[in-house]
Order: sequence, then structure tokens, then C-alpha cells
Amino acid sequence: MLDFGWSQMLLIAGVALVVLGPKELPKVIKTVTEWAGKARSLAREFRSSVDEMMRETELKNLKEEFESGVRKAESEFQNQIQSETAAFDALSPKPADTSATPAMPEYYAAANWGDEGTKLRPLMDHQRKKKPARKAEKPIYKARLTRPPAPKDGPPDVRRRVRA
Repeated sequence: MLDFGWSQMLLIAGVALVVLGPKELPKVIKTVTEWAGKARSLAREFRSSVDEMMRETELKNLKEEFESGVRKAESEFQNQIQSETAAFDALSPKPADTSATPAMPEYYAAANWGDEGTKLRPLMDHQRKKKPARKAEKPIYKARLTRPPAPKDGPPDVRRRVRA
């Protein structure tokens, strides 16, 4: 803070002792130390606020750099996706017009079914018919049910084996 050496401090203390006297010197020292403490706290607060402002500006700069990098990567990614989509759309066949009745494939139209179609018709009709559902049969129980033993009138006998 102030560059005072030991010799200069002793000189100031001697002058203060002569000028103020031994009775007032402790009160003056207490007041001076309080002022010095307040000055130090104000300086510390000022320094911390300046440091905080510098950190905020650094963080803002870092945030802006990060966001610009993210935006750049995102735009490149979107451009790549669009170019790949356009290339895929160019290679994929266009769907036919489905508003008209679908035409029969050429191999069906060119085939001469003749008698074979009449032979297959009953088989196809048979597959379309639903089979009747089976009735559930009653389950057969092999074990016989027996009646439980009748309860005795008194409490059951409980005998303990005592080992000797």
C-alpha cells in the first residue's frame, strides 16, 4: 500500500506521541486502524467487482464463440442432410399414379390359365370357408376327491420329545 520502512514508522510514532500525548494516542490509533480497515474493504470490494466484470465479459465471449460454432455446425449438418435427401429422392423411383384402377401384372395377363384355374377354384373356396369351432370337452379328473377327516372334539395332542 504505502511504502513505509521501520525507521519511518518509528519517526511517525514518536511525533504522534509528542503531539498527541500518551492519553489520546490509543484513541487515535484505534480510529486510524478503523479507517484503514474500511479503506482495505472498499479496495477489496472494488477489485472483486472489476474481476467479476472481467469474468462476465470473458464468459460472454466464450458463450458467443461456442454458440457461433454450434450454429455453424448445425447449418453444415442441415446442408448435408438436404443434399443427401435430394440425392436419394433423385435415385428413388417416382410412385405411379394410383388414381386409376391398378392394372394386372404382365405375367398374370400373359398366362393362359385354361383348365388349371377351374381346378384351383374349389381349393381357394375351401380356404375361404371358416372351419366350425370345436366344442370344449369336459376335463377328466383322474384323482378322486375324498372327504377331509372329521375334527376331534378337543384340541389336538401335542407331545414333545425331550432329550435327556
